[in-house]
Amino acid sequence: MEKESETHIKSGRPQSGVWKYFDRGESKGDGHWKGTCKYCKKFYPCAKPNALYAHLVNNCKDISKDNLNDISIDKPLTVISLAFIMCGIPFHVINNPFFINALKILNPNYIAPFHKTLSKQLLDNEVAKVNNKIDEILEFTNNLTISLNGWTVVITENIIK
Repeated sequence: MEKESETHIKSGRPQSGVWKYFDRGESKGDGHWKGTCKYCKKFYPCAKPNALYAHLVNNCKDISKDNLNDISIDKPLTVISLAFIMCGIPFHVINNPFFINALKILNPNYIAPFHKTLSKQLLDNEVAKVNNKIDEILEFTNNLTISLNGWTVVITENIIK
């Protein structure tokens, strides 16, 4: 009986690279774990890789941003989220049967994410990337002027109150 358990091969998704920055706690039983940031000690009761990545890039002040280049994020999901964001497509469209069919025609093995995945986790990743880019620009900037092009947003609400 012991030999069988020794030869059992671990199944499921491979562990995300973001876990090297977190101490993994006990299992939540659904494929997720508790986790604590090794740098700032922030605790996550249900640590999902996308949320952990967003924490490292956006919120953790104790980690050098140079260390984050080796974390991999699911490329197709990132591209889809960017397309939705930049084209102004509502996230619920991803659940539309016609859109799902179009994705299946392009790649029969692809499983479309839920709209909550796009609107929360992947949007956090895009915000993290933009924040990183802003930090890079600010690091080498001596003088900076911020200007505002217009006083209202598209729905004619004032930006400055």
